[in-house]
Amino acid sequence: MNTFRGVEKALEYEVLRQKEVIETGGKIVQQTFLWDAQSGRTVPMRSKEDAHDYRYFPEPDLPALIVEDERIETLRKGLPRTSA
Repeated sequence: MNTFRGVEKALEYEVLRQKEVIETGGKIVQQTFLWDAQSGRTVPMRSKEDAHDYRYFPEPDLPALIVEDERIETLRKGLPRTSA
């Protein structure tokens, strides 16, 4: 999806599609979809075996961000107090 409007339309479509699937006794399957703006619907690209298929892969070109506890505490002390 290459526009915010496309994302919005795809989400609106998916809400209605998934509601219909559930109401007719179907089961929602984990899949990756693309938005077809010409037909105004989402199109499945591939299915996923399980939630772990959506796992996060770290960016290999970015070094790890290490923030020392001392730095965190210094920043925390500088935060304004909030009323509970």
